[in-house]
Amino acid sequence: TASVPTPVENLKISASVGYQWIDDNDKYGAPNYADWSAGLNYTYDKVTLGLKYTDTSVSDERCNNLCDARVMGNVSINF
Repeated sequence: TASVPTPVENLKISASVGYQWIDDNDKYGAPNYADWSAGLNYTYDKVTLGLKYTDTSVSDERCNNLCDARVMGNVSINF
């Protein structure tokens, strides 16, 4: 996971890459898989707005189309 500031004040680029190993795939019904994401976060005062693209290497058929690539947004407030 990495987060890098940009020339735009309070805007950061973030990215992550991971891999999940599952010891007994047949027992748990899940494959080993990779996941990755890339996004932007903008902070103003105590509020952060984020938007990111995320995906996995799991096939759509394997998880009933719930593992499709997605764009997600988030809002967080720091106290």
